[in-house]
Amino acid sequence: MLVASDLLEAELRCAFLREGVAQEPEILGAVSWIVPDRPLHAEIARVANALEAEAALVDAAAAKGGHGAGQGARLAFSCGGKAGIAGDAPFAGEFTVERLADGNFTCTGPMFKGFRMTLGPMALLRSRAAPGVRVVLASKKVQAADQEMFRHVGLEPRRERILGLKSSVHFRADFEPIAREILVVKAPGPALADPAEFNWTKLRKGLRLRPLGPAYEG
Repeated sequence: MLVASDLLEAELRCAFLREGVAQEPEILGAVSWIVPDRPLHAEIARVANALEAEAALVDAAAAKGGHGAGQGARLAFSCGGKAGIAGDAPFAGEFTVERLADGNFTCTGPMFKGFRMTLGPMALLRSRAAPGVRVVLASKKVQAADQEMFRHVGLEPRRERILGLKSSVHFRADFEPIAREILVVKAPGPALADPAEFNWTKLRKGLRLRPLGPAYEG
């Protein structure tokens, strides 16, 4: 029995892909989930840096700070983790401002095709501690469901090995066609990926809490 967090399952899957090993269902089916009692920033940075990764975050203050510092500047940022959600914390460290943008662009993917986005000041940061990690900052919230959100700051999603998106389903229309694999990661917040984890109180007894999942006992 392998006891793992979502990050460890992601590492396991990446290792399978890297070594060309078939991802046998019985192997991944033997994973038991635990909820970490601390943020996994160090582990995430270490794995992402080894593989090179890009992530999209909404943080108006950090994006404004990047614009104030200017392209090429190096300074400390505390990115994200400002929604007041229990278990959520900023990704802090020293970053280089690689690119700045005004956040005005036209979407091209199936979900938002033709829609004119106005996300406010945007910035592309590169972590100094983990140079393989870059963060796209936007000032306004919207589901990361269109590749133009990355292209607007100079990143071509098709060329990146890992993209981190904050979106439950809508991202699939534009990103699934270019993805070798999609890893759904549990994260704190009001909309949990696993409906069985909600504290239900008014469901019909016997109703399954997810497909093939446990039944509600009341």
